[in-house]
This record gives sequence, C-alpha cells and structure tokens, in this order.
Amino acid sequence: LLGGAARAPCGGRPAAMSHADMQRGDPPNILQVLGLQGKRENEDICGEYMRAGYHQGLPAYRKCGSNIAIRFMKASRRWLIDRKGLRDSEHCVAWAEAEASGPSWPSMGLAWKVWDSVAKEWVATPEVKTLDAPSVLSVFGRANDGLANQVNGEYQVAGMDNGRPLYRKSGSSRSVIRYLESEGRWLFSAGHHRENHCLAFAEGCSSPHPGYGNLQWNFLEEGGRWALDTAVRVMDVPSKCHVLAGKEAGSAPICGTYCLAGFTEGRPLYMRPGTQAVIRYSPSNDMWLIDLEALAEPGILGRFLQWMQRGETSQAKDTCTACAKANGSAHPGHLELEWCLFDPSKSRHFFDPNVRCVAAPEAISILGRAPGAENSDICGEYKLVGLHVGWPAYQKPNERAAVRYCPKARRWAIDREGLRDSDLCVAYAESAPGAQHPGRAFEWHVWDRSKSCFAVDAQISVSLVQEEALLPPAEAAKLARTRSEAEGEAAAKRRRFTTEVTQGQALLGA
Repeated sequence: LLGGAARAPCGGRPAAMSHADMQRGDPPNILQVLGLQGKRENEDICGEYMRAGYHQGLPAYRKCGSNIAIRFMKASRRWLIDRKGLRDSEHCVAWAEAEASGPSWPSMGLAWKVWDSVAKEWVATPEVKTLDAPSVLSVFGRANDGLANQVNGEYQVAGMDNGRPLYRKSGSSRSVIRYLESEGRWLFSAGHHRENHCLAFAEGCSSPHPGYGNLQWNFLEEGGRWALDTAVRVMDVPSKCHVLAGKEAGSAPICGTYCLAGFTEGRPLYMRPGTQAVIRYSPSNDMWLIDLEALAEPGILGRFLQWMQRGETSQAKDTCTACAKANGSAHPGHLELEWCLFDPSKSRHFFDPNVRCVAAPEAISILGRAPGAENSDICGEYKLVGLHVGWPAYQKPNERAAVRYCPKARRWAIDREGLRDSDLCVAYAESAPGAQHPGRAFEWHVWDRSKSCFAVDAQISVSLVQEEALLPPAEAAKLARTRSEAEGEAAAKRRRFTTEVTQGQALLGA
C-alpha cells in the first residue's frame, strides 16, 4: 500500500484500438486542445472549442471566449489553428497533416507542429492533442460507507496524461482520473500517485475519455483486495439540472435545482434536495418525467433503487407532473426539450413553452475588462434568475444589469437595463451552436463611445460558478442507506480499512 492506494493487479493489456477507429462517426460538438498548459509559448491555443459550422467542406471549431479557430485548408490538406479565426489563409499558429483514412474532423491522431518564435520554425509538438472529450464529468454511486467514497463528485478536464485527458475533481487539487497507457486502464488516484498506484481502475484502452457508463470500476477494499463496484458510474452528464420558467408560466412547484442521485436504464436520475421530487427517464415512453411526489410513499426510494439495480424500472408507474419527449437525449438538461405540464382540471398534460430544463451554471463571472476602461462595470458576478425569451438569464444581485440571449442575432448580450426585449446592449458575444449559456460564447465585443462602434476585447472571459453539486449530507446518507439495503446486508457491513488507508483517503478528499 502507498498513501491509501495500491498497485492495480497486473493483467494482459488488450490490443489498443487505433485513433481512427476510436473516433469514427459524426463530428463532435466539443473539442479539447491540450498539451501546452503551463505558461508556454502559444498556450492560449489550449482550451475548449465549440463546433462552428463548416469551412472548406469540413467541420470548423472556435475556442470559447476567443476568435481562435481550428479549420481545414483543402489546398494543403492540413488542419490549422489560427488566431484570426475562420479565413482562407495558410497563416496559423499550428498545423497538422490531415489523416488519409482518418475522421473528417481534427482527431487525436493528428501530429501537430507549433510555431516557435525563438527558433523561427515549426516545431513538432507531440504533446498537443485535439480530443473529443467533455469538459466536465460526473461520478456517482460509491457508497458513503465504502472505501474511497470521496471519488463521488464533479471532475473538470485539467490537462493530459499518457495521451488522454486528465480530469481533476472540482474543489480538489489531488483527486484525479487519469489514463495509464502501459496497462490500457483508467485510474482513480491522488495527484501524487504514479504509475499504477490508484484507488480504483477500469479497463478502457478503447475509450478516448473515461465518461462512458459501460466502464466497470474495481475499487481497493480492506485487506488489499480489489472488488468490482457495479454502482459506480463516470458519465458525461451534468451534476445538476435546473428547471426554469419564464414570467408567464405558473409552474413554480416543479422549478428548482435537481442534483444527480443515480443512474437507471443508462440515464441519470435527479433528485431535488429537501423535496420528494425527482427527474427520471421512462424507457417505455422514451420520456423524461418530473414527479413531485416520487418519494412520498414510505419505502418507495428503496424499491426504486432495487428496480434500478435489477433493470426493472418499468415497474415504476409513469405518473408525473411534467414530461418531455427524450428524443435520444442523455440527460434532461437540454434547452430544446419541450415540457408538458399536467392540468388537474382536464386530467391531461399540455405543452408549456415557458418551461425549460437546462444544464447551466448557477452563476457566471465576467472577467478581464481593464479597470478604469469604459464599460468596465460589466465585470462581476451574475446569478441565474430564470428564463428570458426561453433561454437562461443572469443578473447582478441587487442590480438591473443582466446577461441575456438575443434569439434573432444568436448572441449573448450584457445589458445595463436588465431583462428586456431589445437589441441595445453594452457588450455582446456570438453564441456557439448548441450552447445554452454564455460560458460557451465566442469573443466579446464592447461598445466604444469614442469610435461609435463595438470593439473586440480579447481579455474578457466568462468563468462558470458552480456550487457544490452533491446532495446535502442528510439526503446523501438516506440515499446511501437505502442503496445498501437494496444491495444486501453484506455490502452494508464493510469494515473500515487500516489507519494508513484512512489517512490516504483524507489526503484524497483534501
């Protein structure tokens, strides 16, 4: 044992899939550019990129909060990373030859060359990768009485390790999910662990990132043995979803924040803290359901968890307060889902266009405008306050200033006059296709009174402020108790590990 961890058992490494085989299919909506973090030249090309249509016949991507783009040049058959955006030019910061038989988008198999201003030449930089990987992953299912229960929570992409994305737990500098190429495994470990020292592992050489619900996680248990925990899932779903309503909707009972509480039928289950409400998936109708009284009946939570584990959620009645056709969505927090609310007077559900369920941050911070500059007062924190024209809206506490969406222009606007239907604003940014909050907008333009026009301010950025995503301790404990009952008394009677392992766990959760 080493600091509450152990070496994963040796095993034959399965044959690795090629990068091309790993990333075939439709072009992703999000790409991560990783590899230059750490105050290196041109490190600004790293970050999250959103798909921005097509350029010269192939998908193009733009970095969030910036004009930096990844685009294809047909004449040279190269992928380019260019600070000047989507233009027809061979000028760029980095380039890579397109793969002859690879995907039709900039995949992880590309060999990038980055401009070196000192050497004044293009330098091969194998650590730079473009990865089809989510920015945030949610981990759930490890029982509170289990060893290494600190793995539960939200993880953000923080770099790259062994050619795959590295994820670090939000609010923690030590708990990570990393890839070990020599064994073809994903590992849960503390940041100081090396090689195959870990708290848990999953076979996954064919997975470009760990957010696939089919990975099977083996955890270190007492006595140094490894045991499969089938309840643990690492998935590309939000840890929270917000049910919001516009001013016109009389839907206050279902509105609020729902926290990730489990998985069923390959889909997440969300619970609203302090209430009996849940959002769950109905496989028989391919619908998302909001049930305000799902946990009202004594013992229903325990039975529901049993149905989840046995794959028998069809036994749960599909009664609900609101529902939306899932249309293949992985979670309910999609702005385009149309919700129908139950009308008791007519005993049926009716579509309500003023209700949406979104996976948006609870607050955002506008940063970067130089102090003393014109309109520098746009900086600050804005809270999620509801819907405006069907989109999430943010407002400064105790002020009128707001960040709102303009559907006609497809832009996010910062407006001192608050939530109004107007094209007038202080600053704006084009929204990335498919994005549902201003954290995924492109570069910001701020009004310049001296020039009577909007001017790009490349220093402005949007930081997402997300509060603790886990259920409150009392409700988490209740959920853990009922899960233990469903799993059987044996699983509920695990003994605590040695003092050394416990101390290691404290380090992991620090």
